[in-house]
Amino acid sequence: MHDITPIVFFVGVLTLVVVGAPLLSRWQAKRAGANLAILARELGLQLHEKPPALGVFLQVPSASGERGGRTVRLHTFTTGSGKQRQAWQALSVSCENPQGLSFMLGTQNVLSALGTLFGGQDVPVGDPVFDERFIVRTNAVEFLRAALLPEIRTLLLQRWSTRSSGANVKLEGGELTYAELGSFTETAVVERMKAMLEPLVTLAALPEVYRR
Repeated sequence: MHDITPIVFFVGVLTLVVVGAPLLSRWQAKRAGANLAILARELGLQLHEKPPALGVFLQVPSASGERGGRTVRLHTFTTGSGKQRQAWQALSVSCENPQGLSFMLGTQNVLSALGTLFGGQDVPVGDPVFDERFIVRTNAVEFLRAALLPEIRTLLLQRWSTRSSGANVKLEGGELTYAELGSFTETAVVERMKAMLEPLVTLAALPEVYRR
């Protein structure tokens, strides 16, 4: 008699994947949705539910609303595909950007250091603590160096958690976004989003006063 153990094992694993993956996805979406609902309520935003993907898989909702005359959004997005696919959690604030200012703030790490070594941009602002912590890229070096006032730098240093993964702030067009890798299922991610709202609102004023 042939040993059927490998077949039984294969069927067991296949069953676990087929049944377990949707259950796990459902739990994660429900947990993220519950955390987002709490955060949206605290920030005065409206939660937007999404229909299940393929009619089965629950999706993480988004949230949006107005704060101080600006549109604020809580949302998720992905980059890459396959094994390179990454899930990002994001907080965005609208702004006027008539002169096309762009900038990116990120955390200094080995990859950013290598990028700078091979010619990548990193604008020093003249604050040793800030410059050691953050990498700065922009299409308006002198303006941004002057615009990142001591109070803005202090706010970023205080509110930007060192525990966030891949965190960055990007100004693209008429929206400023703070994003980090992770999931809204994590309470820590939700708290970091809340902490970054004030710095984002402050930074959102910069493109509105920028002149070429």
